[in-house]
Amino acid sequence: MYECDPGDGTKRNFYVLKTKSDSVTLIMDRNISNGTMTWNNAMKYIASNSLETSWKYVASVDLPKAQDIADAVGNSSWIAADSESTWWCFASHGQDSQSEPYCNTNATKSYNWLYDYTRACNGCSNSLSDTDGYPYGYWTRDVVVGSSLAWNVARDGRLTRSTVSNATIHGVRPVITISKSNLK
Repeated sequence: MYECDPGDGTKRNFYVLKTKSDSVTLIMDRNISNGTMTWNNAMKYIASNSLETSWKYVASVDLPKAQDIADAVGNSSWIAADSESTWWCFASHGQDSQSEPYCNTNATKSYNWLYDYTRACNGCSNSLSDTDGYPYGYWTRDVVVGSSLAWNVARDGRLTRSTVSNATIHGVRPVITISKSNLK
């Protein structure tokens, strides 16, 4: 985890999601707001929000890519663009559907930076009962090819898909790209 000011004078926590030779892609440690929205509205929120202009040290602000999430947890066999791809748990890279929560979150702890802090209690991904109006997870920028579904990360440590019109459970966790020259 890195504490940084993206350029608006407010320190926030981010995790490294991906590195390139000249830049770093960081994912915020939590959803940017407690509200939920459809995938289309999440895309509009990122596109129309003033984050990119107020976060002056940031080259871009976006939703995370589903493939970057899969790569971050080492699931090299899953492909976001493949319409045959199915949901899976971070820890097992498979479908642990024994009971709710679907995934074994004890085994997923090493990846909790990707799925925790999506609920109102900020960090109690297993202990909070469903609370209307608070995100259960967050949207990625990727849709499932040939469908009305989009990939999202759920609070139980799984990459899954939901209808893009679903406005009841998913929030926005921004991903920023920063030039390595701006890192200190």
